[in-house]
Amino acid sequence: MPLPSASLYVHIPFCRKKCSYCDFFSVTNGEDRYRTVLSEILHQIKYFLVSYDFPRIETLYIGGGTPASLPSDILNRFLSDVRNLIPRIHSEFTVEVNPENVTEGLLQILEQRGVTRLSMGVQSLNNNVLKMLGRNTDSERTLSALACINRHWPGQKNFDIITGIPGQNMKEALTDIKSIAAFDPDHISLYSLTFEEGTPLFLKLNSGNIQKLSEDVEITMYEASLNLLESIGYNRYEVSNFSRAGFESIHNMGYWEMKPYFGSGPAGVSTIPGTSGPVRVENPKNIDLFLGGEEEKWGWVYEKIDSPSFFVEHLMMGFRLVRGIDVQRIKQVFSVDLQTIFPRTLHRWKPFLQQNGRFLALTRNGLNLLDSFLSDLLNEFDPSNIKTCTWP
Repeated sequence: MPLPSASLYVHIPFCRKKCSYCDFFSVTNGEDRYRTVLSEILHQIKYFLVSYDFPRIETLYIGGGTPASLPSDILNRFLSDVRNLIPRIHSEFTVEVNPENVTEGLLQILEQRGVTRLSMGVQSLNNNVLKMLGRNTDSERTLSALACINRHWPGQKNFDIITGIPGQNMKEALTDIKSIAAFDPDHISLYSLTFEEGTPLFLKLNSGNIQKLSEDVEITMYEASLNLLESIGYNRYEVSNFSRAGFESIHNMGYWEMKPYFGSGPAGVSTIPGTSGPVRVENPKNIDLFLGGEEEKWGWVYEKIDSPSFFVEHLMMGFRLVRGIDVQRIKQVFSVDLQTIFPRTLHRWKPFLQQNGRFLALTRNGLNLLDSFLSDLLNEFDPSNIKTCTWP
């Protein structure tokens, strides 16, 4: 089915070391498979481009894993091959890096290949925190990477920060933000630590070797961090994302606005129009299955998303945005009015809601209660009310 445009995410499943909190699919011993996996990713991208015949790629995001951990010659060739397949990226081209990978040479390669946005997982500048998170860096190396980016990177830059880490106190959390913001990123992603099942950090928590911060402390720390970011010019536009005016992540906005996207590489996920509604296609979290290639359809798992489920996904994504959910878009796609579907919840939450033109949003205090609000919506939701879906 032809598409007017779509975004593309490329998952590079290689890391030098796995962080203790990370549950993204990656391997740390795959050096002998770099070229074969990258070749198959290119093969899959070409398949997407030919099969769906869309005239433009809106955004391209290369993440992982750690794309920048690839040897520079292999990364350079891969980026060159990607650009040969996609000569023009309409809005934004992001590549993820880690502090231990950043060099002037790497930044030159990214610039030469047309990358417009750099995203680096800083997480913290505190060595105790970095050790707790199992990061493959220390404060000195991270500061050196930040300085290198400021000297040599001409494009946009995002830095990730994590708060709510066992043993971390308020002063340390705010010092991290101030120190990282001093390098003047265009965008900051601020996350509260989550203990993902199966990760080393989760196992330490379950065994009693570490203790979570209390919920009150974690909330207070995040609220103080939010206030600090806003006071120094970073506008919160999504629950965990802040930017200078005009520097919001266009790629991630595509997810929150429920636009079509493709995912290439092991563990890549696509959400695209099918002949009878939206379809989700998942690449396996398994390199061998992925390398089966086009003849094996890369080990794809298909899911036809029914209209009620897709409606719920719109709610979950749309209300994460500070501007809120586009109620006119909901009417266009599902032919329903939110007020009709959720009269009790919207009335109960009225003090925490605000209408701004076509957008219905949670207030600042309401966003702090997002999970409770969404839970109330789902408790009132009657799937039989959603009968159609015209998407995208």
